[in-house]
Amino acid sequence: MNDRQIAAAIARLCNPAHAEKDFNLLVTLKPELKKSPSYSAIAFSPRRNQPTVLKMLLEVATAADIEANRHRKKPKAPVATTSVAASKASKQGEKKKAPSPKKPNTPASSGETSPTPTPAQPS
Repeated sequence: MNDRQIAAAIARLCNPAHAEKDFNLLVTLKPELKKSPSYSAIAFSPRRNQPTVLKMLLEVATAADIEANRHRKKPKAPVATTSVAASKASKQGEKKKAPSPKKPNTPASSGETSPTPTPAQPS
């Protein structure tokens, strides 16, 4: 790609919503970038540095690859992770409090007299 095509591709691809994914793809495809002095600045704010990220990314990938990476869904969790989550949920179900015992009916709430005997009065 010449400079004009790169500039056009950057203008078309530049979207702050995809800055993080673009940066992660760049680090994946170009791991030596982590040794670069500009890495910390780009990693600190990929949105601000997205044109730079895209320019570097277009050196190692095509615009179609970048777009495909943006729309790629995260892989589903492995079965083991799902079963761990299910076991945690079942343990939480076991930890539920037992229902509190019913309070005895009081005369005010039931309309009945109190079953407790009254003390005898001295004569």
